[in-house]
Amino acid sequence: MGEQNIPPVGVKSFLHLFDILNANLRDALKFSGDFSLWLFEEESYISDAAELHSLFEVWLTAQSDNYFESIHVPPRAWKLLDEICDRGGSISPSDYEDLGFNSPQNMRGQVAKLEEAAIVTSELDDTDHRRKTINVMAKGWLLRYHRSDYNSGK
Repeated sequence: MGEQNIPPVGVKSFLHLFDILNANLRDALKFSGDFSLWLFEEESYISDAAELHSLFEVWLTAQSDNYFESIHVPPRAWKLLDEICDRGGSISPSDYEDLGFNSPQNMRGQVAKLEEAAIVTSELDDTDHRRKTINVMAKGWLLRYHRSDYNSGK
């Protein structure tokens, strides 16, 4: 440790990742840790902040590409993911009409496809077990980044 040492994920890289992941600190720290371990395993650490940021962007792009290539989601489910992300990453099944579905069951089928791909999760409300919330997971935000040609949109 010393002044000449540069952290594997610098401020610029972390803020970029934090933005992509919709300001989720836990997920940003997880991906930062994954990148740091990858640097160690590949023996790729360099003590230049700009080069580390470039390497981080390459690694992050590869991660999102790998996620995208490993799943098969129909176009309507992708559209639903985009709509959920546009709404801040969370919706309720009762939003089905606003999202272009004619019934909750039709929307549920698309949500199930996103859940199978580990892109969204459905959670019951802790206080009202009748209320369900559908939330975008880190993988979903990273896929959104991939599908937007690597533009975080913020």
